[in-house]
Amino acid sequence: MYMDVCFAHKMGMSKTRYPIRLIESERVYLREVYEGSFPKTKRRRAGILLRADENRKGGGLLDRQIAESMECSLRGIQRVRKTACEKGLRSCIEGHYGERPYVRKITGDVEARLIALCCSEPPEGQARWTLRLLSQRLVELEIVDSIDHSTLHHYLKKMNLNLGEKSSGA
Repeated sequence: MYMDVCFAHKMGMSKTRYPIRLIESERVYLREVYEGSFPKTKRRRAGILLRADENRKGGGLLDRQIAESMECSLRGIQRVRKTACEKGLRSCIEGHYGERPYVRKITGDVEARLIALCCSEPPEGQARWTLRLLSQRLVELEIVDSIDHSTLHHYLKKMNLNLGEKSSGA
């Protein structure tokens, strides 16, 4: 019995935790997206939600049936269902549900001080600045609270600075 239930769940034949029940205005919106000239991902999400709608004639399709008709994975369908239920229909279609805030460690002021530090003499006993030494010094000088050396690598590469080059003095 247990094997049958697991198999049914993996095959998308079980009832979902995230049922989709659309009202008429939502159905109209999804049809406009699905049939309109929107990006492929938005049309696919709209098509999945239209097929999963339990309020349509005959009820919603099983995830397996949706996957076959939309030519996408079961996991993708489950993600669309979950997002629609948790974040709302429009967020699901627009795809703004994956955003998370990124706080930049290096702002203009920090960048200027980093360049000045790179151009200064390296610590005693060192031939040149290393990324780890730079990150430690930025923390020591309380320019930043903490910073990883790989973050510095990305910024220095973007600024086209090379710690290994010696200036000719000319």
